[in-house]
Amino acid sequence: MNKLLFLLLISTLLLFGCTEDKPAAKPTPKPSQSILLPQTSPSPIPSKIPPANPINFTVFPIVNVSNVTATIIWGTSLRTDSVIEWDETDKYGNIVAQKDNSTSHKFQITNLKFLTAYHYRISACIGDVCIKSPDLKFTTDHKQCVGSSTYIPDADVCIDNFEATIVSGKAVSQSNSVPASGISRAEAQKACENSGKRLCTSDEFTAACNIKGVKYGPTVGDTNCAIQNSSYVPAGYPTSCVSKEGVHDLIGNFWEWVSDSVTDKTPIAEGLVDRDDILSAGASYVLPRQFSEETEKHGGDYYFNIEPDQNRFIGKGIARGGYYRSNRQAGCFAFQVGVPLEGNLNTGFRCCA
Repeated sequence: MNKLLFLLLISTLLLFGCTEDKPAAKPTPKPSQSILLPQTSPSPIPSKIPPANPINFTVFPIVNVSNVTATIIWGTSLRTDSVIEWDETDKYGNIVAQKDNSTSHKFQITNLKFLTAYHYRISACIGDVCIKSPDLKFTTDHKQCVGSSTYIPDADVCIDNFEATIVSGKAVSQSNSVPASGISRAEAQKACENSGKRLCTSDEFTAACNIKGVKYGPTVGDTNCAIQNSSYVPAGYPTSCVSKEGVHDLIGNFWEWVSDSVTDKTPIAEGLVDRDDILSAGASYVLPRQFSEETEKHGGDYYFNIEPDQNRFIGKGIARGGYYRSNRQAGCFAFQVGVPLEGNLNTGFRCCA
């Protein structure tokens, strides 16, 4: 029996072996298979991530214009910044960027020329992503005159229709009123300011009186205006003394203060009268002077000559138009010099805006 067991044990060892345990052999790797992808350029990484929704104009640009400004209003579907371009041509010589970050936008362009056509364009931007409007246009208006005043296109100014009277410290333009006189230029300026206006300039007076070189009012010897009277007349009388635009009494009745003062460039408002047109009385330069009868373009209007002692008059005030006893020397080019802080019984004023 023991022998039989011994033989079985030997047979088992021979069948299964009696060697040491060895680590399992690693499987032989199979050759790898490469997958070739098509060659493409790498996608650029945007510097700014575009908005999820497109930008649109929800309110197309609306323009409100005056004589020298334009206010542009527009709306966008998303909060954007803005770029505004404008000029008299579509080359857009002016450009302004504003960081408004809003859906409602507004921008005012200033210092424009009156009655002038302009091109403009609006851009709405989020980062570098923008939309642009097409080329758009607007035309500036002229001033809107209020009360008893008239628009003068050559000067883009509203000038009172009548010589001013003063009521409660304010200048009032009113027909048949008694014009103020005997006041200083400073008092006249204050009365205009109290009415929300100002004294007219000498050039504005000329533009209202002498439209594009066409003579206003009386020719030499005419009596359409109060120029041959013993005293003043109510504002607006005679009714024939009126410009094409409807401005009364620019000639005669009272000299009218203007805001200009004599400078070393005077003899008169720039561009109004040349020095060569002034009469000389030898070396004496007798004051006051007047233009010669032959100087028809100035109608023989009165002129206070400041030459040759010009420096003596620098800073003096200027009045225009003549007064009720100027006779033929009254007119659109009539020019008088006075002390701004002193009144003159024959001097009044009117206001401009």
